[in-house]
Amino acid sequence: VQRLVTYEQARSQPWDLVLATLAENEQGLWRFAQDVGAHYGIQVGNQGAANLWPLAEFGLLSVTTPDFTPWKPHVYYRQEFDRGLFFPDGGALAEPDLISTRVQCISQTSEYARLVRLAGMVPSARFRWYGHCGEPDDLFGGSHETTPLVAESMHLTRVAYHAKRWSDGYGHVVHDWFSIGRPVIGTATYYADKLAGPLFVEGVTSYDLERHGDDEAAAIIRRLLGDEDHWLRMCENSAARFAKVVDFDAEAEQIRALLEGVMSDRLVSRP
Repeated sequence: VQRLVTYEQARSQPWDLVLATLAENEQGLWRFAQDVGAHYGIQVGNQGAANLWPLAEFGLLSVTTPDFTPWKPHVYYRQEFDRGLFFPDGGALAEPDLISTRVQCISQTSEYARLVRLAGMVPSARFRWYGHCGEPDDLFGGSHETTPLVAESMHLTRVAYHAKRWSDGYGHVVHDWFSIGRPVIGTATYYADKLAGPLFVEGVTSYDLERHGDDEAAAIIRRLLGDEDHWLRMCENSAARFAKVVDFDAEAEQIRALLEGVMSDRLVSRP
C-alpha cells in the first residue's frame, strides 16, 4: 500500500517534517519544506553520496561516513527488514552443496573471475549467482522478483559468497546472510569501516577473501562442505553475531528521540 498525495495536495497540507532520501532531490525538497514551514532533513543510504548538508537540520544515516563527520544532529542506523523471512534456521533448510552469491551485478565486476576460478577448483560444489544484471551463463541461478523468494533462495544456500568492493549502501544482502545464519566467504576488509563490518569475524562467522589466495579459499570451501560440525558451528556463530550487533528496536528509539527533538526545536540546526 502506497499512501500518496499530489503536489498540489501536499502544498495545501501542514507538514512537520520533510525528508529527502535521494541526493538529487535535496534542493527541491528543501525549498518545499521552506514553503510549507516544515523541518527538513536528509536520509543517506549509499556510500559516497554528494549530500547538501548545509541545507539540512538533521540526518538519518544508514551508512557509515568514515571520511566525513556530520555537524548536524544525526543518527546512524540499519534499515530494518523482515526477520520473519530472514530468520536463523540453524542450517536446516540448506542444500548440501550450494555456494551462492547475491552481490549486485557480480558477473559484470572484476570479482567474477575469481568466483569462476573457485567453481573450477571445487567441482563438488554448485556455485550460483543470482540477480537481474548480465547475461545468463553456466553459473547463473536465476532472478527472484519478490523479497520472500529472495529469502527462500538464501535459506537453501549452504555457504554465502559475498565479494564486493564497490557501491555499497547499507548492505541489505550481507546483513541478510548473517541474519539467517550462514558462513560468509567475502571481502571483509572492504567492509571494515561499514555498518556490516562488525559481523565479520575471521574463522568464526566468516572468511576474508582479501586475506586468502585461491588455494586457501578453495580449501575453506571444501571444509565447509565436508565438515558438518564446523559448518553448523559457523552457522550458529553467524546468527549469534547478528543478534549481538543488530538491534532494530534500539535504533528506532534513537530515531524517534532525534525527530522529537527536532520538532520540539531542542535539536534545531537551521541553515
